Formats: sequence, C-alpha cells, structure tokens
Amino acid sequence: MIREAEDYLRNKGHVLPSVDVLRRLVLSARKQGVEDAMGKVDTLLCNNIRNDLDKLLVVDEKNNSKWNKFTNRRNNRATGSVAKNIEDKSDHL
Repeated sequence: MIREAEDYLRNKGHVLPSVDVLRRLVLSARKQGVEDAMGKVDTLLCNNIRNDLDKLLVVDEKNNSKWNKFTNRRNNRATGSVAKNIEDKSDHL
C-alpha cells in the first residue's frame, strides 16, 4: 500500500516524504478507514444481531470458534442452509 501511495503522490507532482512518514500516513489512513467502516456497520445493527455476532467470537472447548462451527469449520464457505439462516436474520434488521 505504501508503493501505491508513493505512485499516487508522484503522479500528482507532490514532493515525497520519507518512507517512515509515508508509512505512518498510510497506517493512519487505513486505521481511520476501518474505524469509519465499523462505525457505519455498528449503526445498522440492532442489539440482538450484535449479541449474536459477539457469540460467534467465543472460543469453545476444542479451541475452535463458534463461527467456524457455524460455517462447517470453513472460514470462507457456508452451506446453503447457513447462508439462508443469515439472510433470514438480516431481513429482520
């Protein structure tokens, strides 16, 4: 991401700051972006959905998160029924 920032500033004709300053700027912008996104998502969630999401982060006795159990232990895929369950819950927002 620092390389993209360098290219952007260079294309705009700006004098480049040191690598350390540029790194801090990129990290600050990334942090601000995440905070903004989280703030927007947070305003859309009711307490019930927020509590359900928090429960997914609890680690069970086998040291697998409930989210992995919920999604058949695959981080990137869920069954059709799980996806439908999530979709049904989101309809009630």
